[in-house]
Amino acid sequence: MRMILNVVSLVCRGRGSLFRVAVLACWAGNVAASAQSVEDRVKQLEAQIRSMQAELGQIKSNRAATLADPFAGLEKKSSSGLNFKFYGEAKYKWTRSADGNYFDPHRFVLSPSFKPNDWIQFHSEIEIEHGGASGKSTSRFYDGEIELEQFYADFLINDRFNIRSPGISLVPMGRVNLRHEPTTFYSVERPRLYQEIIPSTWMEGSLGGVWGNLGEGLKYEALISTGISERNTDNMITGSGGMRGARPRLYDKADDKTDSLAYGAKFTYTGVPGLETSLSGYVTQLSGHNSQPITAGAWDVEASYRPAWAKRLELRGDVAMWHFGDAANLRANNDGTTTNDVGNRMYGWYAEAAYDIWPDSWHHGRGGAMRLVPFVRYADIHTTSGDYASGLTKTRSNNKDYLTGGVAWFLSDHTVVKADYTACLTTKSDNIFSVGIGFNF
Repeated sequence: MRMILNVVSLVCRGRGSLFRVAVLACWAGNVAASAQSVEDRVKQLEAQIRSMQAELGQIKSNRAATLADPFAGLEKKSSSGLNFKFYGEAKYKWTRSADGNYFDPHRFVLSPSFKPNDWIQFHSEIEIEHGGASGKSTSRFYDGEIELEQFYADFLINDRFNIRSPGISLVPMGRVNLRHEPTTFYSVERPRLYQEIIPSTWMEGSLGGVWGNLGEGLKYEALISTGISERNTDNMITGSGGMRGARPRLYDKADDKTDSLAYGAKFTYTGVPGLETSLSGYVTQLSGHNSQPITAGAWDVEASYRPAWAKRLELRGDVAMWHFGDAANLRANNDGTTTNDVGNRMYGWYAEAAYDIWPDSWHHGRGGAMRLVPFVRYADIHTTSGDYASGLTKTRSNNKDYLTGGVAWFLSDHTVVKADYTACLTTKSDNIFSVGIGFNF
């Protein structure tokens, strides 16, 4: 502005006419007005930037208030009031066994959660199985259960170390026991390994635990809980049924009063692109025949891999094993029956390959989030294995191989329709064709 006034002063001193002075004065006024307009626009832009910065800060604050549940894999918002998650599945089966063909409303699971502040997070899970329970010994409509499968609070300290309260928690053994929503596996039923070797859903009353992220893709979970138990001859570890009967009864003073504590831990590594692998361990002491103590320990190693050169391909594998000290004291080895005798070891494994064949050209409109995934899985289950005490019988027909093939059609990330055929390579009477639908949101 000072430069403009100097120019006008120089012109006025020269030979120019009054008209020239007037023109220059008008030009100077226009320039001054233009400079003032630019200055006003700069101030307006600065105000707009400050407003956008405030909005961005609020968005970041809201995002920081959303915490991913490390045990369930879904985000839970921290707004006041209850938040709900849900998963469920229903299926129909054609079998060659005495069960015949049947419909099964297998699971309906509600998970209420609440986060009263930025460091306490409550989580629970209520499950209705097989349509519900009538409360009677026989019912025309229901042959299932209503269960409280999770009930605890997490106290969030930092990324590396967090505390889980006493309550009911999933035992940290294997991937599927912790993440078993129907959209996380391809078959209609969970892998056979997680029925007879790792008895999913396997939850226990717990004294608490810790979990965290150690960095470089390494996470850990550890839990102190009540241990597996052999309550009576109807609920015990057997060579014919594996570990299925040892799942807990969460409150029964008459049968579970001799339960010992159990110690479980799981380490998960995701530091390699496309790879997720874990190592789990578990040890406890249970009361067997005539209250004789039996040490029981288990370990599990599993992995899933999506190679960079074929991201539509997924490879999965899992192996788990139990070891029993003084297996001769197990109830099944003292019930007078030889077909269910147990050795000092049980184990199982499976390998699976799956490939998404949904064309890229179909990823639009309703097909935008769809996936069509054929898969094949081979499983080898040995509930009769290891060394046997004198007088016990190793019934090898209890060990079975399974070949499962099918397809999972993911209509979205939250809905899947499945169909598969499982052939038991040991006994054809266990062959099953199944169709089902699963939800997770």
